[in-house]
Amino acid sequence: MPPFLHHDRRIHPGSGRRRGPDHPKGRQVDPTALAEVQTLLGDRDRRRDLLIEHLHLLQDHFGCLHARHLAALAEEMRLALVEVYEVASFYAHFDIVMDDEAPPPRITVRVCDSLSCELVGSVQLLADLETRLGDGVRVVRAPCMGGCHHAPVVAIGHALHENASQRAKHTRPPPNLSASTPIVRPAVIACCNPAWWASAHATR
Repeated sequence: MPPFLHHDRRIHPGSGRRRGPDHPKGRQVDPTALAEVQTLLGDRDRRRDLLIEHLHLLQDHFGCLHARHLAALAEEMRLALVEVYEVASFYAHFDIVMDDEAPPPRITVRVCDSLSCELVGSVQLLADLETRLGDGVRVVRAPCMGGCHHAPVVAIGHALHENASQRAKHTRPPPNLSASTPIVRPAVIACCNPAWWASAHATR
C-alpha cells in the first residue's frame, strides 16, 4: 500500500488527536443579561409553553427584545436559541434589537396594512402619522390585526384602536348606555402624547 494511503487503525477519529476550539461554540450568555432575565421572571415557571408570555415580559419591560436577553432567556428556559428567535421574529409586536443597534422609541404605532384597512384610508393615515408624530414615536406598517369590521385599525403598544383617526371621533355607545350618550374615541395623535401614555400605562 502506498505510504500516503496508509491508515493507522489504532487512531480513532474521535480519539482527540486534533485540538478542539479554544472557546465554546454558539452565542455565549452575558451574565448581566441572565441576571436581568432571572429577576424579571422571578418565581414564574420556566415551561416552554410560557415562552410567548416571557417574551412579552421582556418586550414590555425593556421596550424591545435585545439579542443578549433572548440568549439569556433561552438559557434560563433550557431552549435552543434558534427556537426563541423563531417565535420572537414571527410576531409583529416583538422588536428584536441586536447588541450594536439602538433600541426603538418608547412608543410604537402600528398601522394595519391589510386590504380592508387600505380601502378606508390606512395608507393616508400612515403617511399623516409619520409626518405629525415626533421623534419619540415610531410609526410602522403591520399585518392584519383582526379588526377588519372596524377598519382602519391601529395598535399603540398593546392597545388596539379601531376606526382609527388622527382626531377624536364620536361613535355609537355600547348597549348598556343611553343612545344619547356619545362615546369619544381618543385620537391616535392624543394617545401618542407621552403624558397620556404614562398615565394610561401607570397601572401595568
